[in-house]
Amino acid sequence: MLPILATLLVAASHTDLRLSFLGSMPLVLRYLMLVAVPALALWGLVRVSGRKLAVATLLLLGNASAFVVFVGLAQSAALLLLVAVAAVLGCCLLPASERPETAQIDVVLLGVLLIVGGLGWMLPIPMHSASLYLAVSCAALVLGWRRLCVAAGGAGRQWSAAVAAHPAAAAFAVLVAGFAAIPAWLPSMTPDDNAAHLLLSQQLRIDGYSRLDVSSQLFAVAPWFNNTLHALLTLLQGSDARSAVGAWWLVVGCLGAYRLAKALGAQQSYPWLAAALYASHPLTAYFGMTLQVDGASAALLMHLLAACVGLDWRGTTANASPWVLGALCGALMALKITNAIYVGVIGVWLTWRFVAKQDYARLACMIAVAAVVAASSYVYATVITGNPVFPLFNGIFKSPYFPAINFNDVRWHAGVSLASAWDLTFATSRYMEAFAGAAGLCLLALIGAWLLALRGGWLAAVTVFAFASGLLVFSQVQYLRYIFPALAVLGTVAVVVFSRLSNPRIWGGALLLLIVAQCGLVRSTTWLLLWGAEQQLLAGGPEAVPDVERAFVPERALLRRLNAQQSRYCLLFAEKTTSYIALAPAKSLAVGFYDPKMRALAKSAQSDVTGGKWISMIQNIGFTHVEFRPGQAPPGLIPALRTLGFQLLDSEGEAQLWAKLGADPSACLDGTIAPRNEVRRLLSLKQ
Repeated sequence: MLPILATLLVAASHTDLRLSFLGSMPLVLRYLMLVAVPALALWGLVRVSGRKLAVATLLLLGNASAFVVFVGLAQSAALLLLVAVAAVLGCCLLPASERPETAQIDVVLLGVLLIVGGLGWMLPIPMHSASLYLAVSCAALVLGWRRLCVAAGGAGRQWSAAVAAHPAAAAFAVLVAGFAAIPAWLPSMTPDDNAAHLLLSQQLRIDGYSRLDVSSQLFAVAPWFNNTLHALLTLLQGSDARSAVGAWWLVVGCLGAYRLAKALGAQQSYPWLAAALYASHPLTAYFGMTLQVDGASAALLMHLLAACVGLDWRGTTANASPWVLGALCGALMALKITNAIYVGVIGVWLTWRFVAKQDYARLACMIAVAAVVAASSYVYATVITGNPVFPLFNGIFKSPYFPAINFNDVRWHAGVSLASAWDLTFATSRYMEAFAGAAGLCLLALIGAWLLALRGGWLAAVTVFAFASGLLVFSQVQYLRYIFPALAVLGTVAVVVFSRLSNPRIWGGALLLLIVAQCGLVRSTTWLLLWGAEQQLLAGGPEAVPDVERAFVPERALLRRLNAQQSRYCLLFAEKTTSYIALAPAKSLAVGFYDPKMRALAKSAQSDVTGGKWISMIQNIGFTHVEFRPGQAPPGLIPALRTLGFQLLDSEGEAQLWAKLGADPSACLDGTIAPRNEVRRLLSLKQ
């Protein structure tokens, strides 16, 4: 109890954390009011019909209604369609004997992972369209509607039983998860999304295939599982579907924490508290507003560990499907290369166990499924660049697309020491582009529980695995996001420990305080939330979405208006902080980190305050439009634009769009951007 109380007291006395708590209170109140309205309306309808629904179910439906209202019916329907098709596929591949009533999530998970993993192999093929996706989805539902009904019935029974056993804890967990989902309602505003993660979906939507243009976007062939999932949902609904992806991984993560706690022997209502603790972590909410993959990695890792803990090796074979194990391992590798640390340990253990049972058929199936789900980006990276993990370790592979050095971000090498847990909690900006408190409070508050977890059995094994693997990742790069999967597992382990102690109500109360405190730290994860993006959205309602976007990422509004003109253009993003080429795929270049050639040209131009080198670069490439924020504009850029005859075409907030009216973009589009299309080059080689 002492670490929990001490951490809460220190957090309350810390100026930044206390301000975060106070600043979150209006947000919490607005959220409760927002969810209460549909929940009460549903309760009234149910009462009139003479039926009963659990409070947790009413709150779940209330949160779902709020999601539909703020995000839109089309995006919600796209996610529901994918889940339905995945359930049909999962039922086809997962025998009833390997589909226990307590793990119905495996059916949908398996389907989604196989669909997205298989789609990764087809990204360069010009075949992707909304009509094709919808036709295939509808055909699958028509042919498999009986299986869909079976899967839905099983999931409903499992939910009802879990809620009926502990209704109060279930309602609390749903409330916390719903609060964590609010950032997912926001439009795509993070720089990495607009510069990299959204590019694949926009290329599929506009061109019908991925260009694999690593010259313009270094991470075009990096592990792309999450971007492929986003692209799939985007094509199904017709526009950006990042909110659906964020909501999906939040639900999968909460179910993973519940499932892992249950597998490790959590008693009474504690599996629900494990789900609530996971949802309360500030980074859990943050990952809902971005396509960064660490939240997805945490969710799948907990499901994989739960499946391993639940394996029964007493018979001649294991009681788990190699399809599920392989798909989970493969998806983790397809999300991020650093997940190799987690997958490597688990994969070796699973291989050893299958070999010990001489169950070579299941072992081969597991490996094959993992390879299909995981390997597409690595194979294409090898074919295009010669480096399977491009741009990482290029000092070894020496791909011509990147300098022959091992990629490394020097910002995140603060070092590892005994004080790291304290610094992560109260000096978080050393370890992420965030503020104090973004790491949550668990690193300090749960130390006592982790020590008790080392007493033996599966609990000790999972604790050692999570701590050792997380420490190994952290020792290489001291970046908070990268260790989030380990933090999620360790949080669940602590909840299981509390459930085994005497006086469980006392420990449950301590966990409730910790969970509530962590909910108050969500604004510390990014400047977007700290400056009130969530509050502006909830205060203004769904109609405020465009206003929030214009206030925080005005470039999106500028590009939307430019694209609405349906004219050809070639755009230069002229400052490195807004390399938003995903907003104008195949029509733009940027001077930021993602394009080494353009970055080198811009660096050379910045040394000439007269603007002469900017004039030369813009003329040689043939840009017709230039976007930048004057306060951050490179020296000499504005004089160069005026000399070349560019005029201010449009502005939004701090962002400006300059254009040379009547200029022909052909030289830029055909002479510079088109040759970077690696898929076109590969197809011509085949011919």
